[in-house]
Amino acid sequence: MLTPRWYQQESHDSVFEYLKECKQKNKRGNPIVVIPTAGGKAYCIAMLTHTVMKYKNQRVLILIHTKELVQQNHDEIVNSFPHLDVGIYSAGLNRKEIRDVTVASIQSVGKKPELFKSFTFAIVDECHLVNNESKGLYRKFLEALDVPVIGFTASPYRLKGGYLHEHEDSLFTDIVYDLSEMHKFNRLVEDGYLCRLKSKRTELSIDISGVRTKMGDFDQTGLSAAVDKAEITKAAVLETIEHIRTRKACLVFAIDIEHCEHIKDYFIEEGISADVVHSKMSNRDQIIDSFKAGQLKVLINCEILTTGFNYPELDTICLLRPTKSPVIHVQTIGRGLRIAPNKTDCLILDFAQNVSRLGPINDIKIGKKRTGSGGKQIVKECPECGLLHHPTVKFCDCGHEFIFKIQLTSKASTAKAVSYTHLTLP
Repeated sequence: MLTPRWYQQESHDSVFEYLKECKQKNKRGNPIVVIPTAGGKAYCIAMLTHTVMKYKNQRVLILIHTKELVQQNHDEIVNSFPHLDVGIYSAGLNRKEIRDVTVASIQSVGKKPELFKSFTFAIVDECHLVNNESKGLYRKFLEALDVPVIGFTASPYRLKGGYLHEHEDSLFTDIVYDLSEMHKFNRLVEDGYLCRLKSKRTELSIDISGVRTKMGDFDQTGLSAAVDKAEITKAAVLETIEHIRTRKACLVFAIDIEHCEHIKDYFIEEGISADVVHSKMSNRDQIIDSFKAGQLKVLINCEILTTGFNYPELDTICLLRPTKSPVIHVQTIGRGLRIAPNKTDCLILDFAQNVSRLGPINDIKIGKKRTGSGGKQIVKECPECGLLHHPTVKFCDCGHEFIFKIQLTSKASTAKAVSYTHLTLP
């Protein structure tokens, strides 16, 4: 059995203290634990499962939305607590086992709640996918199951509806442990559990001022028309190449399949090995494996590698998909947080201006006004080296000292992906 990290133990204890309080008050509590991407969330789920299973007549169902995460969570539990009887219920993995501990894909079990009526606890990984309203596959399944639900996520909010526990119809009741708070997040970086993110000014800044909003985010058709242009794509690729010459692996987030292909073509034209993964491919696992094996320098995707993609050596993320979604924002940048030997940081190239629009991933303010809409400034750029910082930072990495009490402006392409301070303005 592994020795849990300080925060893994704290999160574990917070859940059970909360459930104990709920029992004393004779009420149902469905808590949320917030742990950043790469923070060891799977082991936290394994610890929690192990403790529940110490009690008599308990059965735990762990729900996830991708086969990759089903496999990862299953393997974490089996490796950490090999005495537990653990099964997988996932059509994508060609396994349909119901054991005392079952890790399942929601797509495979969502319409079969009757098979799991004997289960006493449900744990939802990536619980931001659970609807705030009483609809959707997760909600219908969990309401039919009618057991306590524990959620884990790096982003405890939705594009529409705000925080997962604050909607009048929310399934979840409270956030009981939150490592996304700035000082706790930064401690994970300082302790060496998360990689430092480093964002540098990009020369190209994509103009999407004319793109309308649809369902809370930028309209995809409008985005494609505004962004997927030869001159924009080529400029972004050429600039990215300059940054990745001494780096190992670059992950690009694009708008749609055509955009992915156009980006790939320009990388290949410049002699850089690149490929694409998207939902309509049957061989995407092989391409991802090639990327992880170092056979590809660049991997371009659209809505495939936002969650569940685990490649610690990833040291560059290129954002060419503008979004208003804090979930997409946090999850995409979070791909670079994993630590690896000889990896000192992960460079964020934010052509999409997402950081300036939504803020550093450890200082997201859901439902509050941000820069560009009458709110406080989110980030500032170092005039000497172009690195991006939280407004309260006093010194840049290059040694430049910022002067406060003046009006600072931020460029859309120069926002800092993570705020590495919790100082207050003088």
